Order: sequence, then C-alpha cells, then structure tokens
Amino acid sequence: MARQDLESAYAAMRRLAPRLWETHREKFTVDITGEAADGYRFAADGERLSLSGNDIGSVLTGFRHYLESSHLGHISRGGDRFTVPETLPLPERPVSRTSPHRFRYATNFTVTGYTSPYWQWPRWERELDLLAASGINLSLVTVGTDAVWLDTFGEFGFDEKTLLSWIAPPAHNPFHQMGCMCGFGGVSRRLVEERAELGRRITDRMRELGIEPVLPGFAGLVPGDIGDTAAIPQGQWFGFDRPAWLPTTTRAYAEVAEVFYAKQTERLGATRAQAVDLLHEGGTSGGVDLADATRGIAAAMERAHDDYLWVLQAWWDNPLPEVLAATDSDHLLLLDLTGEGWRKTKGWHGKPWARGSLTNFGGRTVLFGGLPEIAELPSLKDDPKASSLVGTALVEEAWQVNPVVWSLFTQTSWADGDIDLNAWVPEYVAARYGKAHPRAVRAWHGLLATAYRSMDGRPGGAESLLCAMPSLDADRASMNGPHSLPYPAEALEVAWRDLLAAREALGGADTFRFDLVDVTRQVISNRARPLLPLLRTAYAMKELDRFIALSHSFIDLFELLDPVLATREEFLVGRWLADARALAADEDEADALEFDARTIITTWGDSPESSATLIDYANHEWAGLIADYYRPRWEKYLKSLETELREGKPAEPIDFYADAAAWARSHDTYPTEPSGDAVSSCRAVHHALPYFEGLP
Repeated sequence: MARQDLESAYAAMRRLAPRLWETHREKFTVDITGEAADGYRFAADGERLSLSGNDIGSVLTGFRHYLESSHLGHISRGGDRFTVPETLPLPERPVSRTSPHRFRYATNFTVTGYTSPYWQWPRWERELDLLAASGINLSLVTVGTDAVWLDTFGEFGFDEKTLLSWIAPPAHNPFHQMGCMCGFGGVSRRLVEERAELGRRITDRMRELGIEPVLPGFAGLVPGDIGDTAAIPQGQWFGFDRPAWLPTTTRAYAEVAEVFYAKQTERLGATRAQAVDLLHEGGTSGGVDLADATRGIAAAMERAHDDYLWVLQAWWDNPLPEVLAATDSDHLLLLDLTGEGWRKTKGWHGKPWARGSLTNFGGRTVLFGGLPEIAELPSLKDDPKASSLVGTALVEEAWQVNPVVWSLFTQTSWADGDIDLNAWVPEYVAARYGKAHPRAVRAWHGLLATAYRSMDGRPGGAESLLCAMPSLDADRASMNGPHSLPYPAEALEVAWRDLLAAREALGGADTFRFDLVDVTRQVISNRARPLLPLLRTAYAMKELDRFIALSHSFIDLFELLDPVLATREEFLVGRWLADARALAADEDEADALEFDARTIITTWGDSPESSATLIDYANHEWAGLIADYYRPRWEKYLKSLETELREGKPAEPIDFYADAAAWARSHDTYPTEPSGDAVSSCRAVHHALPYFEGLP
C-alpha cells in the first residue's frame, strides 16, 4: 500500500464530506489492498468503520456507498446532503462489492462544451472527486489539448495567428476536437496556456485518484497541407467548414503524429488512452483505404505508447466495418454510445466494448432517463451475444441534468445482479433526502412510471415547447427531439404533488429542493403541450377572444417558470455567462467568450447557414433565458396572429433568427446568485396552476 495513495484517499473523503469527515475522522480505518480485482468492503470494527479497497478509486466508491446506504449523505451535481450524527452509524454486517467491468468510462466529448467549458480548478476538483467516488476509472479530458495543436503545428510551418484562429473557443471546442468545425472566432495564446495548465492539473489529479485520462489523439485533423502532402478537404458539417484531413497512411501523418504525441506528453503527462474517430458525423476519405488509414493511426499510437488503448466511438454509422476490422482487439475500447449498437453488430463482432448511456442531448433541461433499462445492465454480461463486453460508459452530452440517472447507472457497475427498482426507490429517497418519507417515495415511483420510464428507443426526452421556435404546430424544440410526451402529463403532476407534500419534512435538504424545482419546471413545461392545439383551433376558427385568452395562459407559463428557476444556481443563465467572461484577460476577450457561451445555447452557429439546423439544439430552461430569449419571441408570434385575426390579413413574417442572433450578441447581465425560496416558489406554482380538468 502506497502511503501517498492513502493520503490522497483521506483528502478526497474530506473534500466530499467535510463536516462528517472532520467530526468522525478517527472513526474511519482505511486500507488500500493493492489486489488485482476492483472491489471494496466496509464493515464495523468495534466502534469504527473499516473501509478497504484494491485501489483509491474503489475506496472512494465504497465511501460513497457507505454514505448512501447509511443515509448519511448524497453527493450529486444536483445538490448535496449530509447528516453529521453524534455517533457514526455502522453496518449490521459487512458490505462488499466487486466490479466485473475492466472499464468504467465517463465523459462525452460534448460535456466540455455543454457543461464545463468555463470551469476553473475548484469546480473541476469537485467533479473529479465525484467521478472517483462513482467508480469511474477512465475519463476523457479535452481541456488543455489546444496547446498540443499549437506546439505541434508550429513545428510544421504554421504561424501562431493562423493556428489561434483555427482553434475553436471553449464551448465550441469539443466539436473542433471531433473534426466537425474549426474557428468560430478563435482563441488567445494566453487562454490556450491557461487551459493547458488547468488540463495538466486535471490529468495529474485524475491519476492520483485512480482515474486513467483519455486524451484526444491525432486523427489527422490539420489546418492545411503538410509539406508536399496535400490534406483532403472535408466539406461542411451543418454549415461549418470542417478541418482538413491528412491521410493517416502517409509519411507526413506519421511525422506529425510523432510530434503530436510527444507534445501531448510534455503538456498533459504520458497518456496511453487516446480517443480517435475517423470521419465523425461525415467527411470523406478521399479514396484512401480506410483499413490502411486505421492501421496508420494505430501504428502512430503504438510508437508513442506500446501499451496504447484506442478509445473509439460507435456513433451513427461509425466505426465503419473496415475500420473496426482493422483495429487490434488487445488495444481497443469501443464505446457503444447509445447502448444499442451491439444488438445490430453481433456484439461488435467480438471486439471489446462498453455499454453506453446517452439519454441527454445538448444539456436540455428535461426529466428523462430510461431507468428500467439501466437497472437491467448487470445481467448484460451474462448474455452470450455480449460476450466481449468489458465495461460501461456514461456518455450523456451534458452532466447538469437528471442526477438519478448517474446514481443508478454507476451503481450497476458494482451490483451483484439486476436492480429491483421497487426496492431501490425507497433507498434512493432515503439516501438523497435523509429519510424515506412515504409521499416522497410515492412521488419517485410516480416519476419512474412517467419521466423515467423505459426509453422505447427515444433520442432523449421530449423538450419544452416553451423553448420551441414559435409555431402553432410546434411539437419539439430541436432538430432531434421527440415529437411527443411519452407519458400522460397529468400523471407526472400526481408525482409532483406527492413531492410537494413532503416539503415540511424534507425541505431542508438541498437535494430535495433541487428535485422539487426540477419537477416543478417539468410540470410547467408540460402544460404548454395541451395549450398549443387549443390555440391552433381558436386561430383556425377565427375565435379572437378565445385566442387572446389562450395566449395569455400560454405566456403565463413563462411568468410562472422563471422565478422558480431563479431559486437554484444550476438554472441561472447569469452564472453560465459570468463564468465565460471570468476566463478573459480584457473586455474584448470577455465579449468573445460571452458570445461563445450565448450562441451554444441559442443559435449554436454564428450565421443563418450554420444555425439553420442547430438553432436551439442546446435549449435550456434557465432563469433569464426563459424571460429574455424564449418568452419575447412567443409573445411576438402570438401577437402577430392576434393582429391577423383582428385585421383579417396576414401579418408580416418574423425573422426569429435575427432576434436570436441579437440576444447572442448582447451583453445584458443576469443574476449569478439564486433568489427566492425554492419550496415557496414551487408552492406558488401549485396554487396558480389549475388541475388538468380546469384547462381553458
């Protein structure tokens, strides 16, 4: 046992549960065994708790399990809760778990765009502790890799100004890393260096906590030709110019790759795990044999690290059959992002793969998760068709939503068998809120039967129509959102009222307040769906008075929603924008970073062409955004239809993109701290909303 590992475990436990740790530090005995199999054990040892694991990650996972099973605390991105009793509770019998999975992976490329583009060290430190305590042992890091691009291509004749304008700013940067786009205003050298320092700090801490970093490897993306070797233009991705591709079969690629991996090691430490995808969401090989291209990438990785691990995404049609066939199974981890690709490929033809969870796109604020499918993950390893399964992968496009999905999914990696959700729900409620209050338990059973029911192949949850582009026919807000709500909206309201009924007993828990706000938010959003058909009918029947009354009811939903969201920091657009500006060295850079932050959650692109499909892809119900971005365009639209009914002639068409672009280029400030009381605000909504039977 390395003393340094033990000290690192103590430090992480103190950061995760500071008051509990400081009060009962002497009651914990921690041991790191160094055994080969990933596992942990905790048990009573007299008046002390004995906690052991094969490595620091297993110890921290066991610590989290102890906190939750003893109802002492719950750690999440949607609030924390801790109880500090006078006497440390001890388990009646020893608890031990092992994980059958060699890899427990987390982090989609897009997380660094939709959740963490502007995080600084304190927020990252917290995140890494959560990853470790959740049993994650492999995770992608994109922060700091821009410096590797600069260092590498600077040695091949590209000037710094060209490179800095080629690299995308933080929120759009993951899409540059994946080869979808480049530019978008570029970045400063100072920012690149600061993020490189942060990236090194992140990867160093990950290694300390037993999490192996995965870094973006060199797929051949280049800003232009390399010497006499021509790069192949890759066309466009949703209106954005893609980076060119240097064929990975060429000597030029091998030379650049050698420098790239050397610079990567200098900047971020020696890292064997590399995330590389060929032709991600489009592009062209230009006639290059893809099997040879695959072997060229693998050879470059092996020259840099003879024990390399190629982390490859299964997404859309990728990996193409010839690419997959050319990979070396001894050095491959295939991430089945949707968790469904293995069924269509005979278990990925025997290649090692991890079953993914992808239930959120763009960080959209919607209750969704497919808990029944997740609960059945433990038995997947016993399916003969999944014989090459070696891991799990949490690959949501963003982290700041649906903490219940994270909780359940990470538990399945250590479960003895499939999880009985009927038994699990009361334990989850007790861990998250401090007690299994009957109304809260009933509420969560209701949520399980509605928002968190089986996914049934749906690509994420049904979005709020308050965030949709105004239309009487609107049924989704983004390019790939579902067209309908997969459950009766009134059934969710029953669960909501049950949760509200537990407020007196549980309202002091931060976790409860987060969940209450989130469910209230969903209830308000769902009310827009029955109103739109009523508006459409009133418009078609030219019933002016009824149309006006229904319009007011629709706009009232915005009025109800914004104050509820304002009570939680997780739902403040002001925090998002302020964090972006805080990375800047001067006002010009602050404005540029704010533009990056504003566009990614609204227009996405910076022109009508690049926004045509992606606009509102990352729609969010955030305080400030609801009041100043979504509400005004619906008011303008409904008013124009009212004018049509009054005057009997078509109203002038509205340029909604122009309005969105104006918001994206504005600099209005928004609160960065919560205001109001979460429980009181949710109660006010309960009093204001009529029951479904009383809808207009």
